[in-house]
Amino acid sequence: MLGMDGMGNADFFHVYLEGVKITAQAARFDASSSAITLKQCEFCYQCGVPSIAARKIADHSVVWFSNPDLEQTDDVAPEVLRIFNLIDYEAALNSSTSDLPCLSPDDLRHIIALEQFPDWKEFLYCLPEIDGDETGADTMGLIVESISKLSVAPVIQSVSKLETITFGFDIDNLLETKIDFVMLSGEVAFRFQSNPHMPLWLKIEPGPGIFVALTSHLDNARR
Repeated sequence: MLGMDGMGNADFFHVYLEGVKITAQAARFDASSSAITLKQCEFCYQCGVPSIAARKIADHSVVWFSNPDLEQTDDVAPEVLRIFNLIDYEAALNSSTSDLPCLSPDDLRHIIALEQFPDWKEFLYCLPEIDGDETGADTMGLIVESISKLSVAPVIQSVSKLETITFGFDIDNLLETKIDFVMLSGEVAFRFQSNPHMPLWLKIEPGPGIFVALTSHLDNARR
């Protein structure tokens, strides 16, 4: 649930997600605002730059991420990717998202470029084990290739039941990556739960005929 509280004559919002403050004070915005300005000065509360870009995915989600029009610097961390339910977003802001631009391929390319992906090399295991792809090498290889080629697209429908799979790699400290998977209209959708954390549901394009072992695993898990 998104919520705001005013800040006197300064006309800034504090923005909350499920009761937790997630931004600094933000200049007043409505549901169709594509750029959100955060205050930067503790004295005048007026200086600042559009540091958050807002986009929608179909009629179900609103995405916040670091503004692609701004150059990222080492001393300013990228804005954390955040996703809101579109209906809740409109209700909290008491306005419509009708003029909010949709997430574009360039936006998606920018979001992926902001993330720190591990240097995936050799796959050691996946938990739970996928029958026919015991180490998860085929599944993870397809995801790595699709991310590197940007042959992915955001999922444009709601997601309910999912399966989380942990992948282990032969890299420093044996880091693990957790990925959520779900079957939607006969296609596999996925999002990165950790290492990296990127809570945006994606699917690979073109879709049919890929993730053969994983598709069978997800079908069996639903029974």
